[in-house]
Amino acid sequence: VDTSKAQKSDKLEDTSDYQAIYHLVKNEMKKRSNLLEHVAQRVLKSLASKFPETSNAEVKISKMNPPLGGGVVGNVSVTLKSEEVSG
Repeated sequence: VDTSKAQKSDKLEDTSDYQAIYHLVKNEMKKRSNLLEHVAQRVLKSLASKFPETSNAEVKISKMNPPLGGGVVGNVSVTLKSEEVSG
């Protein structure tokens, strides 16, 4: 997102609506998915759809204490960038 206007004006209306982004991500996280990759792609597609002024985005999704047979892992994560999302 081009933030140059907000940097100069110091006005909330000249930047991204972080509250709206938070709610978008929250709603996507409520949907059941089997894979972190699927969730990350949905979030990126929703961001692109609802915030077309966003030229690039990166989403990192983590699952805490994943059920791994025989292993103890604090979390696993997937990171996707908007240019990695297809169709």
